[in-house]
Amino acid sequence: MVQDIRPISKPLPGRLTTPSAPTTATTEEKPTKPGRVAQAKDIASRLWAFEGKNSRINNITAILMVAVAFFCYNIPQIILEWMLVGLAFNWIITTYATLTTWFWLRLHDVSFINPTRLATLAITAAIDYFPGADASIILGFTWTIGTIILIAIVRAEDMTGINIEKIIKGKFSALKE
Repeated sequence: MVQDIRPISKPLPGRLTTPSAPTTATTEEKPTKPGRVAQAKDIASRLWAFEGKNSRINNITAILMVAVAFFCYNIPQIILEWMLVGLAFNWIITTYATLTTWFWLRLHDVSFINPTRLATLAITAAIDYFPGADASIILGFTWTIGTIILIAIVRAEDMTGINIEKIIKGKFSALKE
């Protein structure tokens, strides 16, 4: 198992913490409220460091998914778009990317009943199907950004223990009765 050496301000779930030595200082420090940037960095470090038996997507799979999205979907589409051939053929890469991403996440027990995951995948594909979208710098990396968002959603659900699928399935089963 790879040891995470980045400093973390708060202990993560499942990690052992060592008790620190008692301090003899008599001055009490006022707790300061961290800013939004510090909170975002803390959340990002927790999402990255979340590696346990409850995680559906481990770090190696996440890195591979982002690398495939970048090198196999986005870069070829940008190159084809700048060669003006992409206007006719990028839909093939987009269809393959959509199906591959869906299948890869289904292999890791990530369903798309959750509206946020379904909307993320659908919006990513819809932007990419638009002819000429890959010619711009920002919209050229839709699959990389979409994959990172999907991984963050899954990891956030795994960390909090919220299971949207059970909630939605429970509401639909109540409607059937």
